[in-house]
Amino acid sequence: MSIFLLSDERDFINRESSHGLAAWLYQSTTARVNRRAESPGLIHRDDTVEWWHLAEEAICDAAMIYALSPSPKIGAWLSNVVMGIVHRPCRDWVGPWFRDHSRNPPAASLETAHLTRAVAAALDLAPGVFAASEIEQIKGALREIAIPMAIEFLDHETGVHNYWSVVTAGLAFAGSVLNDRAVMERAAGAYELYCNAFQPDGTYAESLQYANYAALTMMLSYESLTRRDPQYAARLRPQTYAGFAKWAAYAHLYCKPMQNWGQTPIPRAINFGDSAAIFIPSADLLLHIASRCATSDPQSAKLARWLYDTAIAGIPDAPPYDRASFGFVNRPGFLSMPLLAQAIKGASPTELNLPVQHAFECGDVIARDGWDGKTVLAIRTGGEPMNVVSHVHGDINSIQLIHNNERLLVDPGHSCYRNLIHDLECSSATHNTCTFSIPGDSAEHMQRGIVNRKRIGDQYEPPIAPLSRLLLSQTDGPIRVMACDAAGRYGEPITSFMRATILCGSNLLFVVDRIRSATPVTTRWNWLLNHRDASGELDMTHADRIDFARANAGLRLFHPHLTLNRGGPQYAYVHDAYHPLPNQLGEGAIGSGLLVHLRERSPSVDRTVVCAIAVDDRARIKSWEATRTRDCVILTGCGEPAGWSLRTEQGAIHISDHANALQWRLSENADGVWALTRT
Repeated sequence: MSIFLLSDERDFINRESSHGLAAWLYQSTTARVNRRAESPGLIHRDDTVEWWHLAEEAICDAAMIYALSPSPKIGAWLSNVVMGIVHRPCRDWVGPWFRDHSRNPPAASLETAHLTRAVAAALDLAPGVFAASEIEQIKGALREIAIPMAIEFLDHETGVHNYWSVVTAGLAFAGSVLNDRAVMERAAGAYELYCNAFQPDGTYAESLQYANYAALTMMLSYESLTRRDPQYAARLRPQTYAGFAKWAAYAHLYCKPMQNWGQTPIPRAINFGDSAAIFIPSADLLLHIASRCATSDPQSAKLARWLYDTAIAGIPDAPPYDRASFGFVNRPGFLSMPLLAQAIKGASPTELNLPVQHAFECGDVIARDGWDGKTVLAIRTGGEPMNVVSHVHGDINSIQLIHNNERLLVDPGHSCYRNLIHDLECSSATHNTCTFSIPGDSAEHMQRGIVNRKRIGDQYEPPIAPLSRLLLSQTDGPIRVMACDAAGRYGEPITSFMRATILCGSNLLFVVDRIRSATPVTTRWNWLLNHRDASGELDMTHADRIDFARANAGLRLFHPHLTLNRGGPQYAYVHDAYHPLPNQLGEGAIGSGLLVHLRERSPSVDRTVVCAIAVDDRARIKSWEATRTRDCVILTGCGEPAGWSLRTEQGAIHISDHANALQWRLSENADGVWALTRT
């Protein structure tokens, strides 16, 4: 009997296959499988990735559909492609050219694990398509190639990163399908160890996208092991990463079509680090959390199901069909139908009464004017000590600002890792943060990288200090305050780079930067505007402001024009989603981002600079005006005489809502602790 399609799951799918979400899943998956089976090999004419990167999703989908409704066409395709992989030499199992082919004995890569899961799932779900001799060959490939390569990796890999989870899932699949208890136990131990890579709140410090990849493969280990032996359910802990659903719910922005991607609604997300603007967690992972964590973490389980219902369920299936198993562009996988049978009912953040602002341990702080509001603000901070460090950018104190379902101030995202521009899109110079120049040095002083955590035997080193410090995350009435000091990420001579972002209602953001250094430096503020599909309109003709608009959203950035020089715009990049090859759909074109610079006229050791940003409907944005004195900025909009003001003094920031006669004080005490109080 198959472990990936249990009898009660088969009964549920058969019962529901003519209506509801199960019918939609069955029909859309069947259509994808039949489309791919038109070609004799793995690669279809519409595919853009190499065969390694689509093998798992293509084969697992086909095996599940064959198990539910055997078809000679699908069976012949499965037999052909699976045996083609089985007969490949070991070097092909290692992966593409950029993987390590020099090791002897060879060690598993990400691609090895994906091929292992594909072959094992086909053997489990569709054994009838293979002759007896072919079944022995498949088992031989798993025992002699896949399992030894996975164990070689796990025995000798000392870095703590998503590879561990991915390779473990390959080992768990192979051991579970072969019913090899020793291999299963080794995989279970590796799963338990990697649970320590997630933050205590369920987030993951690589990035949102890589959190999905790591948690997805943890889920695959859990499902394969517990389905073979239910006793593992008492030992393995999916609640370790269930909190990822809450992070993803806060990061989720909206779904709507995107130029060049067809008319299907596409989800967008807050995407710091190596993470795609097009993002929703993998459907299988969401339904796994909604099923397996309903008791241990009901809030996460309900949020996971809400995300699935909101951004995945029932949305028409559309290409690309070749990137989901690696987490590049996610869609339902082969376990979505079985898991749907057990997933609990979802609940939205509003129904769960979640606060509109939350600081996650991974460093992301995300706020809204309301769950049904118009504006989303996010800042990347240092967060808590990190259990894993990888795929990070120089983005501490970088902000993202969204209004009217339009991303205005954005993160560049990431493109093919072998692109010449990849280092540039990771640097502080292309994020909404600051860089510095030191007199006599022509290079920009940017944020430093962080050395990753290591494994020592069966334990990990202590968590890695983030080098930057979250000072405050607080709301009070209509304001949302986030503050972080990023000095540690720059090193000498920067001694303090405190950024406070203060969202006032739906339309106004104050950005207050207090920057100090041991020796004089010149500060440059970088602002990356979303000019994707050349639909942004930039106006820099006014000396004290920058105007930008796209669709029905406008942004007006007021800056202290007497002390800052403006530069740009430079034609930058804003990427949609990662692709392992260059010049593919998802990679931003030159000029998809407009990078504007504000630069001090002379170096200094101590300054406090306030930028005020108004966001509004495109037709109303130019009604916002600013009045500035030496230490105060007053913003008014739409002809209203009352507005908001911000005043700075030593050690404190005062914010006033003049229309409602409300005042607040943001201050630092002698111990360096920040607080927001209403005065």
